[in-house]
Amino acid sequence: MIIKQTICLFTVIIMAITNASSAFSSSIQEGVISISKQIIADMPSSEKQKIAVIDFLDINGQSTEFGKFLSEELIAHLFNTQKFIIIERRMLNKVIEEHKLSVSGMLDEKTVKQLGKLLGIDAICSGSITDLGSSLKINARLISTETGSIFSTASTDLKKDDSINKLLGKSSAISSGNSNNPILNIGKLVLSSTQIALGLLQGISSIPYYLSTSLYNINKGLIDANAKLTLDDTYESAYGKRISEVPESGDTGEVFRRMKHATKYFQKILKKYGEPNYDKYILTSIDTFTDKGYTLFAVIYRPMQVIKVIDKYDARTVREFSSEDRLFYEPFEKDMNNKPIDMIIDWAGLEKKYMSTQKGQAILMTMAANSVLNGKKSPEYWDIEREWIAGKFLDIVNEKMDNVRKKMGL
Repeated sequence: MIIKQTICLFTVIIMAITNASSAFSSSIQEGVISISKQIIADMPSSEKQKIAVIDFLDINGQSTEFGKFLSEELIAHLFNTQKFIIIERRMLNKVIEEHKLSVSGMLDEKTVKQLGKLLGIDAICSGSITDLGSSLKINARLISTETGSIFSTASTDLKKDDSINKLLGKSSAISSGNSNNPILNIGKLVLSSTQIALGLLQGISSIPYYLSTSLYNINKGLIDANAKLTLDDTYESAYGKRISEVPESGDTGEVFRRMKHATKYFQKILKKYGEPNYDKYILTSIDTFTDKGYTLFAVIYRPMQVIKVIDKYDARTVREFSSEDRLFYEPFEKDMNNKPIDMIIDWAGLEKKYMSTQKGQAILMTMAANSVLNGKKSPEYWDIEREWIAGKFLDIVNEKMDNVRKKMGL
């Protein structure tokens, strides 16, 4: 019974990969169709199977960006079949780290059984990628956590094409580059559906990692992740355009230059969604190092339209700002009487260039709106702002971006 269920489970896994034509090249699609034909079994009507998918490894047993991409796509499509309960990658990695387990190379029986008990899963899906020069050989296997044995295998040869070469190029560039640069080769980064969903959880700090992924795929990933607001919602609410009417560049001729104008767009989006306090949410920036190419952005909740505050750059001066003033669009922790003013929803230290396009700005507002609607809070911001103004902006940017990259599985 275990063998039959596992084989049937693997059949659905292969079918899920086969349906991933939007993310993979036709070469991969054809190869996966070949694999699915090797497995002949009917999927029984039964309870959802609980599984974990680990990275597909290269011939040396090493995890690569291409292998991560392959496994992430698999996770996304398996989840969408609604036939599986899939262990979240962070939980899997946490268990592996806490119990000092090794998942490199061939999984041994003891490790498989231990993971099964710790995670309460029925099977582990793993695979390998072998570069044969002009083609790749993909081997996949399902391992029962009850017996520790491989119950089903499949393989295919994929002829390299432009799509595959781009992914492989991305892999080698990232793995051989400077590991201290959290956004190395970001211009080549194409996110999977799962990575788009994970980026949503990280809020506006994830923006740079989205920029090389197409508008359509970002929007689809947000829909799959059940985001409260998608890019389509943002373009329609802020710019009066459906995403199907927008060129791939994302440019419809509307780019904001100041946070005052950004906030007007942002509040239109929240109002269209039905947020009753839409006019209390503001997009802000600290521009002390804009001349060096970096800006500290924040999404805030401010209940008043006029504020009296102590100048954060000159503690001897009291200033009054209204929504017509440029400095109104900076965060302020307290007013002149030491009473709290702003609540920080989300923040990010970003290179200025990422906010220079309408696509980047639309992603910013989409992520910011989701942070608001999901009830996100970021009280740590005030310490960050003080360090930023003191000149530690590069450390803040690199630490934050590296943390986001890891949480997105990049």
